[in-house]
Amino acid sequence: MFYSCKPNLVPALETFVSVDCSLGTSHSAVVTNNGTLLTFGSNESGELGIGSTDLSSDKPRAIHIKDGNSPKFVKVACGDRFTYAICEDGKVFSWGLNWNGQLGRGDFLGVTIPDSPILSLACHAIKAITCGQSHSLFLTVSGFLYSCGSNNFGQLGHGDDVKRVRPTLIEMQRPVSFCEISSGCFHNLARDSEGNVYSWGSNSHGQLGHGNETSASSPTRIEFFVQQKLKVLELATGSRHSIATTESIGEDFKGLRAIYTWGCGASGQLGHGNTKSLCTPQAIKAEQGNIPTFISCGSEFTLVGFNNEGERGGSEISAFSAGEIENLGKTNLSLLYHKIQVVFMSASCLNASFLDVDPQSPNYHRLTNQFISGVHMPTVRQSFIHLVQLYEKNTSLMNVLANSTGKLVQNLGNLPFSHPSTLRVFLILVEVPWMLQVAQFNVVLEQLTRAIVGLSSTAKQILKNFWMKLSPEYAGRVLQVFKGYLEYLLSSSILDRTIISSVVLVMDILHQATHESKSVSHEKFAVPVLLQRINLQQDFENWRESAGRVFSFCDYPFLFDSTAKQKLLGIEASLQMREQVLRAILQRTSPCLELVVHRERVFDDVMNELVNYISGLDGFPICALKKPLVVKFRGEDGVDDGGLKRELFYLLTEKIFDKEHDLFQLTPETYFSWFSDIDHSQPHSAASITFPRETQYKLVGMVIGMAIYNHVLLNLHFPNALYRALMDKEMRLKDLVQFQPSVGKGLQQLMDMSDKDIEDCDLFFDIPTKNGKLHELCPNGSNIRVSKTNVALYVQLYCQYVLYDSVKLQLTALKEGFWLTSNGKAMKLLRAEELELFACGSPKLDFHALQRVTKYINGYTDKTPVINWFWEEVHGYSYEQKRNFMLFVTGAPRAPMQGLSHIPFAIQKSGPHSDRLPVAHTCYNILDLPEYASRKDLSEKLLIAINNSQGFGIV
Repeated sequence: MFYSCKPNLVPALETFVSVDCSLGTSHSAVVTNNGTLLTFGSNESGELGIGSTDLSSDKPRAIHIKDGNSPKFVKVACGDRFTYAICEDGKVFSWGLNWNGQLGRGDFLGVTIPDSPILSLACHAIKAITCGQSHSLFLTVSGFLYSCGSNNFGQLGHGDDVKRVRPTLIEMQRPVSFCEISSGCFHNLARDSEGNVYSWGSNSHGQLGHGNETSASSPTRIEFFVQQKLKVLELATGSRHSIATTESIGEDFKGLRAIYTWGCGASGQLGHGNTKSLCTPQAIKAEQGNIPTFISCGSEFTLVGFNNEGERGGSEISAFSAGEIENLGKTNLSLLYHKIQVVFMSASCLNASFLDVDPQSPNYHRLTNQFISGVHMPTVRQSFIHLVQLYEKNTSLMNVLANSTGKLVQNLGNLPFSHPSTLRVFLILVEVPWMLQVAQFNVVLEQLTRAIVGLSSTAKQILKNFWMKLSPEYAGRVLQVFKGYLEYLLSSSILDRTIISSVVLVMDILHQATHESKSVSHEKFAVPVLLQRINLQQDFENWRESAGRVFSFCDYPFLFDSTAKQKLLGIEASLQMREQVLRAILQRTSPCLELVVHRERVFDDVMNELVNYISGLDGFPICALKKPLVVKFRGEDGVDDGGLKRELFYLLTEKIFDKEHDLFQLTPETYFSWFSDIDHSQPHSAASITFPRETQYKLVGMVIGMAIYNHVLLNLHFPNALYRALMDKEMRLKDLVQFQPSVGKGLQQLMDMSDKDIEDCDLFFDIPTKNGKLHELCPNGSNIRVSKTNVALYVQLYCQYVLYDSVKLQLTALKEGFWLTSNGKAMKLLRAEELELFACGSPKLDFHALQRVTKYINGYTDKTPVINWFWEEVHGYSYEQKRNFMLFVTGAPRAPMQGLSHIPFAIQKSGPHSDRLPVAHTCYNILDLPEYASRKDLSEKLLIAINNSQGFGIV
C-alpha cells in the first residue's frame, strides 16, 4: 500500500475537470464535467460499482449502470464501503455494503453495480446526499430531509433507534426548510434557509454542539448560534467533530465572518491549539483580514480555505427556472432540446422545475406542504407560451416535448408519490400545450388519468388541495383538459366505461376543489353531450338500485346541466307514477290523485285534502301523492292536460302568501317572502284553516314538492336561503346579503376591519331579538368578545341564526312537508340554486328567444301583419306585463329553467277580425289570435285578455 504525505496529482484524472467528489473510508469517487462517474480505492464490498468485490483499484474507472447505459451523473457521496450517485435526470443509484439498509433499496442485500434507481426516491428532486458510516441522509430541492440505514444513535432523526431500509421523511415539529446537510460517522448537521443549524445522532464527544454529551434522536437546533446572533453560512462534519462558518447579524459586529468548531479534538482537528473536546461551538482564531470561504472535514482533520470565492458543489439535477426556456431559445437551442428531453422525461426533474423562489410568496417552494405546491404557475404558463412561439420556427421542438412527456406519463402509474412535493408534476403536465389535442394524444391522457386515479387517498387529497389553491385561469385549464378528454371519449362509437369512469373520478376531485375555492363555476363542469351518448333512464335506474356498487353518472351530478337534471326528475316522476298506478289497479282504487276544488276556496279545499295524508287516515297513504295529479274546478268545464294544474298552483300560491293566512310576510328591504313573526303554536284567528301553524307550514312544503313533482312552476318569492335549508346546506354571508343587504354588507365590513376597529365595536356573541331580549349565538356567548380571530365564526353563527335558527320551527315543518312529496333520489342531485329554478322557473323573460321558437298555425306565418304587430307589442311590454302574458298563455309567470326557447309555443288563427279576445290554451301553450284589422285593436284586446287571465278559456 502506497501512502503520501503531500498532495499529488492523480494522473488518470489529469485530463478531466472534476465538478464533485467524495471520500469514503477507503474508496473515492469523482464526477467530471461531462457527467462521467469515476471510482477508485478499496472494493471489498462492491463500493466501486464495477460489478465485483475482488478487484480494488488504484486507477479511476468509469461507472456504467447494469443495462449498459451511461447516464450523466451530477453528484456523488461515499460512506463506509457504499456509494450513492445522482444523475442529471434525477435518478438516484446506490451500491456497496448494505448490512443496515443504508442503500435505501428496501432490503439488506448489497449490490456491486448500479442496477436500478431507488424507487422510493423516483419522484423526489434530490439536491444532495451525505453518508455516515452506515447511514444515508438526503436533501430535496425544497428543503426536506430523508434518511435510511443504521440508527443505533438516533442518527436517522426519527425520534427512535429503529433502522430504515428505505429513505424516510424526517418529520419536524414545526416547518423547517433545509438547504445544506453533512454527516459524520454517527451524527448529522443540517442548515436551514435562515442560517440556523440542527444536529442529531451520536454526541459522545459533544459533536452535536448542545453543551452536553447527550445524543439526540431528532433534529435539534443548536441554540448557541441563535444566542450569539450568528447566521451559519456553511457546515461540515468529520467522524466525531463539526465545523461551521458564520456571519454576525448583530448590530455590533454585523457582517463579521468567523469559523466555529466543536466535538472531538483528540487529533487537534478543532484548530484551537490543543486536543481538548468541546460540547459548545468555539471560534477559531484566524489571522486578521482572512475571510473564511471554504471548509471541509476528513475523519480526524479539518480543512479551511480563506479568501476564495470560487463556486463549489458541482452540478444539480436538470430543472427549468423562470425565463430559462426563453433565454435558451435565444442563445442555445441545442441545449434547450437536450434539457427538454431530460426534464420532461423525469418526474424528479419536473418536480424541481418552475418553482416559486420568492421567500415572501405564500407559495414559496420551501414552504411546500399538503396545501402549498411551491409551483409558480405563471412561470409554467409563460414557459409553454415561449415554447409554442419557438415551435413556429423549430417544428421538431414540440415533437421532443411530446415524446418526453409521453414517456414520463407512461411511467407515472409506477411511481410512488409519498410527499406533497412529488405531486407538482400533475400541476405542470396539464399545462403542456398538446394536452388539449385530445384526438392525437388520447393515449397519454388515458395514462395521466389512470395515474391520478391510482394515487393513494392521501395523495389524492393533497392534489385536491393543490387544485383548490389554483387561481381560476389555471383551475380552468385542468377542467378544460379532462372535460375535453371526457367529451372525446363520449363521442367514440364504442364507450369504454372503464376509462370514462376514471376521467369522471378525476373531475370529481377537481369539482370538490373548485367548489370549495369558488375558482370555477359549477356550470362549467356540465357535459351536455352526455344526454346524447348515454341512456339516461337506464343509468338512473342502475343508480337507484345498485346503491353505489356500480359506476353511474348519477353519482356525479355536476356532469349534468339543467336540461339533464330536469329529465332525471321527469324519469323518476314517471317511474313513481307508474308504480302507484299499478298499485292502484291491484288495489282497485283510483289511478289518479284527483283534487276537486272551488275556485273561491282553493286554499281551504287543497289544505283540507292534503292534511288527510299527514294525519294517517285510512285511504290517504302518503304514497298516493305520487299518483298522476288531475285537477278539476267545481262548476267549470275543462280537461286537465296541464293547464288546470298550473292554474291551481298559481291560485294556491297567491293564497299561501295572502295576509289573511299570515304564514309569510314581506321583508321591508328586499320584499322577499319570509316566515311571519307570530306564535306558531296557535292557529291564526283570521284564517279559516284551524289546524296548528306547524301543520300549515308542513302543508306549504307539500305543495311546493307536489308542484315540482308535477312539473308546475310556482310564483314564489323566497330568498335562496330557504332552498339551501331544504337541501341541508349551511347558511352563508352571501345568503344574508341577498336577504338583508344592509345587515349582510355590515357584517362583511366587520370582517374586513382591523383588530382595533373590531374591538372598538364592542360586540359579543349574541344578537338582539325582536322581543328585546339577547340571544346567545353560542354557549356563554354574551361573555365572548368578537375579535379578529373569531369574527368569521361570529358572522357564520349570525347568518345561521337569522336565516335558520330564528325560524327553525316553521322551516323544519316546511322542509318535512317538502320531502314528504319529494322523497326521490333525483331531487337530492339538485343544488339549492337549481331547486329554486325548478320550483319557480327563471325570472329572465327573453321574448326574442320565444319568438324564434314560435310556430304558426291555421294560415298564419311570421310575415302576417297581425303577427308582426303582436311581437312589436309584447316586446314593448314592461316586465310585469310580460309576467302577466306568460301567466295568460302558459299558466306560469316565469320561464322554464332553460329559458323561453324551451317552451313549445304556437299562435293559431282563430278567424277574421272581430271583437273577440285572444284565447289561451294553457294545456298546450297555444294562443288563439283573431286576425285583427289594426295594431290598435290587437293591443287593446290582448291587454284585456292578459289582465283578466284567471279561469279556463276567455271568450
